[in-house]
Amino acid sequence: MFDIAKSNIRSIVRGMGFDLIRYPQAVQVDPQVQQLRNLLSHHQIDLVLDVGANSGQYASHLFDVVGFQGRIVSFEPLSSAHEKASASKRS
Repeated sequence: MFDIAKSNIRSIVRGMGFDLIRYPQAVQVDPQVQQLRNLLSHHQIDLVLDVGANSGQYASHLFDVVGFQGRIVSFEPLSSAHEKASASKRS
């Protein structure tokens, strides 16, 4: 039913000399993520020291959300959190 309605609307619009084109939906980027990307890029940062890394949440955020391509060196003094971070580390 939706396809029929779409086809009818497109026919009417084309009959008036226009065409309908669907543009891809714009991806909304969190302003804080964009600010961090800009900061890392502007200062050409390729190494991040994550002191008190816990289980590596910030490093995961930098890689997965921000798209950081550099190296992250994480320090965690608590053995239980260090084990979790070591298990999920990236090369």
